[in-house]
Amino acid sequence: QADSTLFCLHKGVLFVHSPTLENIFALPSGVENDGKDEDHPIFLPGISGEEFDHFVSWLYHVGAVPHDQNLPSLVAILKVSRLWQIENSIAWAIAHLNQLELSAVHKLELAHKYTIPQWIAPAVRSLTLASLSAIDEDETLILGVRVYSIIARAREVMEMEQHTIAAVPPGLSLLPSPACNNSHHV
Repeated sequence: QADSTLFCLHKGVLFVHSPTLENIFALPSGVENDGKDEDHPIFLPGISGEEFDHFVSWLYHVGAVPHDQNLPSLVAILKVSRLWQIENSIAWAIAHLNQLELSAVHKLELAHKYTIPQWIAPAVRSLTLASLSAIDEDETLILGVRVYSIIARAREVMEMEQHTIAAVPPGLSLLPSPACNNSHHV
């Protein structure tokens, strides 16, 4: 049961996708008849009915394209899948999230929240190369003061380096080629 919504699922469908979930169900819950019928539901704290509905929709349509491939649906599938370590739905959700035009801030937020390490470096790179004014107030709140200040300092160091390089051009460390002589110069 998620929120006030009761879901009746066959355990076998869940176990096909999640050995972790199968192991969890094998452990005694301490509640008599836990999950055996509608009068003894298993409660899913931290998962809304809507989030679990998106996950169930994916679960029963693996291989087919579910109708909802929007951000809330994909994040809900990712959230439940991470919780129960369902690797194929994690990969599916990430692949479909990659197709959306997410901002670097949103990708960094999702990468942190749902363990998507391959998104971290590109998001941080994008944020440090962009102007700080491009990060709006809402995105600043999402990043938090600590991450925003790290990005701001990295941006400042990069700008100082660019100014140094522009002010003092590097010397040539290559010796002229022996084939090069004054007759080749214009």
